[in-house]
Amino acid sequence: MTKSLKHLFFDFISNREERPGLKEMLLKDNLERLQYLIYIGLPVTMFHIAFFALNPDLNSPIEIKWKNLIINTHLGLSLTFLVIGFISIQIYKKKCRFLKKPYALPHIQFLIFLAAGVLLSSYDQLVTNAINPFIIVCVLSTLVLYIPPYITIVYYLAGYAFMYLVMKDYQTDTNVFLSNMVNGFTSISLAWFLSLTMWRNYLMRFRKDRVIDQQKNELIRQNEDLRTSSNELMAANLTRNKLFSIVSHDLRGPIANLNELIRLMQSGIITDKEFRELLPELSRQTIITSELLENLLNWSKSNLKGDAIKPVRVCLANSTDEAINLYKTQADLQQISLVNNVHKNHCVFADKDMISLVIRNLLSNAIKFSKTGGIVVFGSTKNIANIEFSVTDNGKGISDADIEHVMSDEYFSTPGNRGEKGTGLGLVLCREFIEKNGGAISISSMEGKGTRVSFTLPVGDEEGRENF
Repeated sequence: MTKSLKHLFFDFISNREERPGLKEMLLKDNLERLQYLIYIGLPVTMFHIAFFALNPDLNSPIEIKWKNLIINTHLGLSLTFLVIGFISIQIYKKKCRFLKKPYALPHIQFLIFLAAGVLLSSYDQLVTNAINPFIIVCVLSTLVLYIPPYITIVYYLAGYAFMYLVMKDYQTDTNVFLSNMVNGFTSISLAWFLSLTMWRNYLMRFRKDRVIDQQKNELIRQNEDLRTSSNELMAANLTRNKLFSIVSHDLRGPIANLNELIRLMQSGIITDKEFRELLPELSRQTIITSELLENLLNWSKSNLKGDAIKPVRVCLANSTDEAINLYKTQADLQQISLVNNVHKNHCVFADKDMISLVIRNLLSNAIKFSKTGGIVVFGSTKNIANIEFSVTDNGKGISDADIEHVMSDEYFSTPGNRGEKGTGLGLVLCREFIEKNGGAISISSMEGKGTRVSFTLPVGDEEGRENF
């Protein structure tokens, strides 16, 4: 029994979660219905005015008084229909600036309906004992406007009390007055039960529409997720194909050459002297293969879900020295000078392994594109929040079109001054790592004069935290 009563109560009362949406929907629907006051209500009241004004048969003083009261009441009703209908149209079209959320407008019209019904029924007592206008407006107000029944019951009782006060002045017969009051109470009771039914149906429809909207939104979200997953899968497939191409071509080639060289050495086809002459080229290919493997492994690691960045205080001068020591032999073979002008106190807050790999890749590229006898200079500048790290060479430079390719998401590579091959993975990895650490990378170059690659990262204080 308790559950049944609770369920019945839920059928008529909105919960806290529903109220904001229900309030907006009620306003929209009531504004739509109030617009018909101009299209339907106004012509009806104007017909009453014209009918009574042009009726020549009402000649007695009481009939004339009754006619004038009816005409004046309908004139007032016409004016309210015109004003409220016009305001509703303007609000619905979002052209009304002074009433953006007129939640009280339907309630005002509801009370005007009741007041008009009371006045017209009271005036009718001069010539008849019926209260037809009051009965009509009680039913009409419920059918026209959606208002919660716990509010309409207050309005109906207020209208009933108003009828009790006004009708006494026009109906002097106590028995008729009592009969009218009983009929009036019956009218508001039936109208309220009708209001109760209409409200329950409206609330049920609102809840069904709400469920449908939620299901639509969920379907839209799922479609977006599927589209995102599809795009990610396509990108993953493209990346996989690229990696397979890199591994099959750029990684297999140097290893095959190494195997062939060892086989030739073992079979005695080449002499020790010829083998030593091939060692520089073999060393170069080994370095390139090592770089490729390192980039592939780091790229794979960075794209695994759950890969975390571990920012610490990184001194760029030390990381640059480590990279120079690693590539010094290769640079010496090509007579390229490596100069570290990075300030010793310029430290950033970033993942140390990622930044070390970025510096190594930038140095490798600078050597690759530098001429024999060239120079590669590392530098750094500091502002309040960031440190800019730069690698500058005096090599062949990069065209604007190639820079655009390099800074895109494509894998793009050009051969070095000595025909060195690349995969295009290094700069992609550099940009990805710098952006993950809260920085940005940029390239400026002039063909034939050299290239400057720089990146910015947040300043790291002595405690290893960002210092903004």
